[in-house]
Amino acid sequence: MTTQNANTETQFFDLHTSGVGYLNRVRVVEKNARGERVKPYLACTISAMNGSRDELTGKIPYVFFDAIVSGAAAKELVLQYQEAANDRDTKVLIAFKMGDLRAETFVYKQGDRKGQTGVSLKTRLLFISLMKVNGETVFKAEPKEVAAPTAPQEQPVPQQAVSPAPQVPPQQPAPVAHAPAQQYAAPSYPQPVPMAAGGFDSPQFPQH
Repeated sequence: MTTQNANTETQFFDLHTSGVGYLNRVRVVEKNARGERVKPYLACTISAMNGSRDELTGKIPYVFFDAIVSGAAAKELVLQYQEAANDRDTKVLIAFKMGDLRAETFVYKQGDRKGQTGVSLKTRLLFISLMKVNGETVFKAEPKEVAAPTAPQEQPVPQQAVSPAPQVPPQQPAPVAHAPAQQYAAPSYPQPVPMAAGGFDSPQFPQH
C-alpha cells in the first residue's frame, strides 16, 4: 500500500504465489482460534511441492499453507470436490495461484511437539487452473485470450481555416503632375517714333 499524492490516493499491490500441490482439509470455519464466532468462510490446506525429489528416498519436499478460499470459481470447485479432498485414500492435485501470504505462530496442543511453538503460513486461494483426482483430470481452465494490440489509426491533422486573401484591385499608376507650360510674354519694344526729315538731331555746325 503506497500513497500516490497529497490527495490520499492509494494503490494496492498484489503479491502472488503459484505452484502445484495437494488439496486437503476442506472445511467451513465459523470460529477463530480464540473460539469467537466469525463470519463463516471456506478454508483448506494445500501441501505444495517444493524443490526436487530426494534421490535416496524418492520423496518430494512439501510446504504447507493454510488457505482461505477467496476466488469465486475456486470456491465452487473446492466445494464440488470437498469429499474427495478430505478422503485419505484420494489424491486431489491442483495447480493454484494464491496471494496475501503471511506467517502466523501457534502452539501445538497434542502430539510429540505439544506445547511447542510452530509457524503456520496463511494465504488466500485465488485461482485453480488444473485439478486432478487420482491422476485423472477433472478440471482445466481455458487460457485467456489476449487480444493483440491494434495500431492506433492515424487521425487527420485538422487544418486551420485560412480566409482567402482579400483581392486588391490593380493599382492605377498615379498621374504625374506636370508643371503648366510657362507662357513667356514677347518682349515689348518701343514703337518707333515717326520723324520728319531733318528731324534728326544732327550736330549743328557753325556756318561760315
